[in-house]
Amino acid sequence: LLLDELLFEGQVWIVDALLLDDGHRQRVGTLMSLDVEQLAQLGNRAATTHGLDVRQSVELARLLYPSEVTTTLRIFGIGVESPARYQLQMSSRVVELVADLASQLLERLQAER
Repeated sequence: LLLDELLFEGQVWIVDALLLDDGHRQRVGTLMSLDVEQLAQLGNRAATTHGLDVRQSVELARLLYPSEVTTTLRIFGIGVESPARYQLQMSSRVVELVADLASQLLERLQAER
């Protein structure tokens, strides 16, 4: 569970698709690096089968384990809109962006060494 991963002394990165509301459609198809507060401003909605989205999971972790939750949390993702129909494959644009995001994360990890 995501909740368990947040109980970590070091830096935590979450990589996910970010389901955007209508007011943020201009960010669909873009790579984003956000903190939890910025995520809330995007109108990010739950897009998970677990019933809690990232923001809700962080809020729950902070409520249940205030002294154990990481203080360094970053959310990296690709802005997506709610699909007209669900399918198992990613769109070609998302596949392209996933490769870009992976490269950016690798560069960031190497820079922090």
